Amino acid sequence: MIFDNSANEISVATAGYKPIKILKDNDDKFIDLQPEGVGVGIMEDYDYESVKMKLESNDLILLASAGLSKTKNREGTPFGDEKLHRLVLANAEQTCEEIIEGIKNTVLYYGAGTAQEDDITIVIAKVK
Repeated sequence: MIFDNSANEISVATAGYKPIKILKDNDDKFIDLQPEGVGVGIMEDYDYESVKMKLESNDLILLASAGLSKTKNREGTPFGDEKLHRLVLANAEQTCEEIIEGIKNTVLYYGAGTAQEDDITIVIAKVK
């Protein structure tokens, strides 16, 4: 992922990662930003596609590893992308740090008493 600050443009190449989610200012749904193709290292000499999107002031960028959505509670129910999206939407006016802290606390509480099965990585950025 490359963010061109001067052009307010994000460029994303396939890497086998979950789609990058873009929340446009004053919107209530996420846009998936993910080019077609295979993950990095799957095929030798592969020509990776990239996609670009213009961003505007107050747009929010969300990257989250699968481990976050796969976190299970004691009943074995995964946290899921839908819960993550609702949590971000409900707190979109907060700072990036506050949103991440809220997600971290919610996911830790949700998965309390269970073993973490995968890495958990989350990045949130807002366009100024």
